[in-house]
Amino acid sequence: LITAINENREREVVGRVLDEMLSYTSWHFRHEERLMQTYRYEGFTNHKNEHAELIGHASNLRRQFHEEGAGITQEVIDFLKKWLTHHILETDMHMGHFLNQKMGANTKA
Repeated sequence: LITAINENREREVVGRVLDEMLSYTSWHFRHEERLMQTYRYEGFTNHKNEHAELIGHASNLRRQFHEEGAGITQEVIDFLKKWLTHHILETDMHMGHFLNQKMGANTKA
């Protein structure tokens, strides 16, 4: 998405990349949430709430882009980078350690 914007690609290309990013992110979050539920991750509710927050922001951005003709500003890009970095390096790390322990224990049995 950032590359498409920085290269001044056509709105159609930026829109398609935005749609694909949101689609993949939604799929990825659902997959994570299934794993957290399966292994009874105690931080599930907070983690799922973070997912819902990003999907809500990204869906609103996509709606504004497609329906209102809004552009994607550097502020929006900075928000997405900051949010994803925090989520991956902090929230996902905790969940990942938990799942590694749980899933590793299941493969040893």
